[in-house]
Amino acid sequence: MPSQSRTWVLIGFIGLIIIGVALIAMPLFTPAAPPLTPTPVILSVTNVAPGNVPYPDVIRVTVGNARAAQALKQAVFVDVRSTEQYAQSHIPGALSIPLSEFESRLNKLNKEEWIITYCT
Repeated sequence: MPSQSRTWVLIGFIGLIIIGVALIAMPLFTPAAPPLTPTPVILSVTNVAPGNVPYPDVIRVTVGNARAAQALKQAVFVDVRSTEQYAQSHIPGALSIPLSEFESRLNKLNKEEWIITYCT
C-alpha cells in the first residue's frame, strides 16, 4: 500500500509541474494584444457660452491624445499658421497648409487618416 501512495503522490507532483509549465508558457503562445490607440476626446470649452463654441461639430483633441498619436504615427498634423510662423517652429513632421489655402489644398490630405490641425 505505501508503494501505491508514493505512486499517486508522484503522479500528482508531475501533474502540478505540467500545469505550472503550461501556465508559464501560455503567454509565449498567445498573440499579443494590439497597442491601444488614442481616441479623440471632445473637450468642454470653458469661458464660452454653450451656443458660441466655434465649429461645434469639430472634435477637440487633448494634448495627451495628440502626443500619443504623434508617437504612434497615427495622425497627420497640419499647421495652419502662415509659412513664416511654420518656418520658425512646428511639430516635427507636420505639414504646412496656411489657413488661407486650406480649402484649396484639402484634396492633398488623405481623408482616411486622422488629421489634427493646429495653430499655436
